[in-house]
Amino acid sequence: MKKIFFTLGTVLWVSLVCFAGGAQASSGAADSTAPAQVKTETFTGKVDSAMSREEGGKKYQQVTIRSDEGIQTVFVVAPDAPLTGADGSSTSLNWVKGNRVTVEYVTAPDGYTRVVKSLKVLS
Repeated sequence: MKKIFFTLGTVLWVSLVCFAGGAQASSGAADSTAPAQVKTETFTGKVDSAMSREEGGKKYQQVTIRSDEGIQTVFVVAPDAPLTGADGSSTSLNWVKGNRVTVEYVTAPDGYTRVVKSLKVLS
């Protein structure tokens, strides 16, 4: 049941991002309101799984990380999120499984989906 809600939430969030971005770009008028402050948070743990998925014609990547306390959290990786290896070089999700990482993320407007803004391999 949790997977269904996560999947639906992810699809909803991706749809909102796509449609909201298109509406702003096509309006041509300057928006007088400042964007809401988005709080960036940090999560550290070991990567249980990393995979690419396609739903509704949209491709996205997700990573599941287990903290030292045993809390397992699923993150959607932003397309522009830098993935950095332990040596400081760029890496891919294929190489992070089983490694200890720290991610900086924001919570999507739906309140559930966590979106990775950066991922760094610690060891």
